[in-house]
Amino acid sequence: MSSIESIIHKSKVDGWELILPMYVGAKICCVAYYQQGHPIGKVIVLKNQDKYTTPSVVEFCDNGDIIVGEKAKFNQRYKQRSIIDSFHSLIGRKYTDNWGDLSWDKNQLPFNVVDMGKDILGIEIEFNGESECYYIEDIFSHVVKMLKDIAEKHIGFRVKNCVLTVPTHFDFNQREATKDAGILAGLKVLDVIDENIAVAHAYQLYRFTDLNFKTILIYNLSDTTFNVTILKLDRGEVQVLATGDDIQFGKFHIDDKIIAYLLMRAGIYADEGGQAILLLRHKLETLKWLLGTKGSAEITVDNILPCQHLHVEMTWENLNEITKDFFAAIINYVNQTLTKMGTALSDIDDVLLECGYTLIERLICENLGIKRKSDNPGHSVVEGAAIQSLELNGPF
Repeated sequence: MSSIESIIHKSKVDGWELILPMYVGAKICCVAYYQQGHPIGKVIVLKNQDKYTTPSVVEFCDNGDIIVGEKAKFNQRYKQRSIIDSFHSLIGRKYTDNWGDLSWDKNQLPFNVVDMGKDILGIEIEFNGESECYYIEDIFSHVVKMLKDIAEKHIGFRVKNCVLTVPTHFDFNQREATKDAGILAGLKVLDVIDENIAVAHAYQLYRFTDLNFKTILIYNLSDTTFNVTILKLDRGEVQVLATGDDIQFGKFHIDDKIIAYLLMRAGIYADEGGQAILLLRHKLETLKWLLGTKGSAEITVDNILPCQHLHVEMTWENLNEITKDFFAAIINYVNQTLTKMGTALSDIDDVLLECGYTLIERLICENLGIKRKSDNPGHSVVEGAAIQSLELNGPF
């Protein structure tokens, strides 16, 4: 009997209901389930169009349709105000929150933020020649619903329950707003799980026979924050020893530095938030991947401005030079967190990346002087969440 057939059989015979773990990050999202096995089960991450992760991008079309994923990301290079991404960190925040604690200023966001009333933060979206305002939970729910649809297509029956992962630094309001998004997507949210704890459980899954005590450091550099967590693993038990986050750091800082460097090398001036910047941002993913894996890359954008073309070659050495101050600050923050618990980097058994980002992983590992240790970066969060969801329902 296949894993899918066993799910259907168990649901019909035992009245058992599948709990879907879901990861919705600032850039990517994915969904999985846990399949029982001997001596150990495994997590099945479900594919969407032959990929394990899907862009967390939502497009509002003029005909009223809503598109989520790769197609929306592709269309984003031509449309700016009707396609939304990087909204994850804003969920549950108030309009009058201190925006100085974000790596973005309101005016630097790739969309307009508005007060929906009662100090609730919303996003203004322009499509079909008009502007409409949406709660961030509404936009978030479209990503969750897409993951639900992916799972139901694979499994063959309706799913009612899920667990959602959240960044470690999310406060109560942000966690509750995340639950609301799941409910809007037609799901019962049984729990919200810290992403760093989920990564630790995924790490243990791949080392099931290793019963030795481990101290690991998990770092995550997202669009709007950097956080580091030190945990103790002991035969399935996970204990947080120290944690720290600073939302002055984020990948957008690196993106901004790379864009400024490329424009300077090409002798092009472009306003922040303009079409030229948008075109470059969409080219950056490939550029950063090549820099992280090959050590050099070329980027070309024809007609980035009227009658102006951009063609620049960039090397790993160039990247190190323009980001050295940024990473010096990050490494200092890691050391502060280690000092908080009275330990040193040499006492850490493994260092893990929370989410997939080849360039950042390489830069941080080189600056820390360590080897790359990540297991399946990009979907390790949802793998760990699948393991934790067993406590709520048990495996199948």
